[in-house]
Amino acid sequence: MLDRAKLLLKEKYCLVHVPTRHKVVRWAELARSHRKTGQSVEHAGLLAARAVFPYELKEYNLYSGPAVEAILAELDHVTD
Repeated sequence: MLDRAKLLLKEKYCLVHVPTRHKVVRWAELARSHRKTGQSVEHAGLLAARAVFPYELKEYNLYSGPAVEAILAELDHVTD
């Protein structure tokens, strides 16, 4: 599940590298935190990506990639 989430994040945000486990878990924590503040799930994922992948993130075609909900679902059973 974690490996699939890594690839989905790479595709979603056009990252240069496949993210590490630590970064994927951090992205999920931040995305869920932003979601709790009332952000849409896609915007919450983008805010988290800006924080975790500030130098790699590409913000074009964000809505044509995998859904943030799908990526978070892949991470539901991953423990740190």
